[in-house]
Amino acid sequence: MWLLTDVLKAYSMYRSDVGYVPGTSTIAAILLLNLPDPSSSFQALSNILNRPLPLSFHTNDTGAISHLNLDPDVYLRDTFVSLFTSSISLDNASRLWDVAVFEGDGVLVRAAVALFGSLESKLNDASNDEEILEVLKGGVSAEGLGEEDWIMAVRGAGKS
Repeated sequence: MWLLTDVLKAYSMYRSDVGYVPGTSTIAAILLLNLPDPSSSFQALSNILNRPLPLSFHTNDTGAISHLNLDPDVYLRDTFVSLFTSSISLDNASRLWDVAVFEGDGVLVRAAVALFGSLESKLNDASNDEEILEVLKGGVSAEGLGEEDWIMAVRGAGKS
């Protein structure tokens, strides 16, 4: 537990303009489980979160989406801030991170499209805004898609 808070505090001090953002704890925890020491986890966390797409969700720039009638912050923020650990199983999120390291941030956008695609039938069944938000915030259950099926959905996202 102390290692996790140490890594999160270090990142908050390193990026005082961003500070602590809820959702980064899961990312740091997975890194601590998979890397040899806390300093490696901090470096990896910094490298992941300082990329353009993740950083855009960690800064508070509401003006960028104020012209929209929808508020994507409500349904996308947790997903991107936690790098999908709040929306899909940890195994699938870890696999997505592996792909993102090699293919870049664009795969995260495709993952969001794949996530919405996997929730399509539930979204169509929703009868009001509250139910839609409940479906979106619930994400995909751990038994929903295996790693290979998830990655295939991500790779096919946005293609006709």
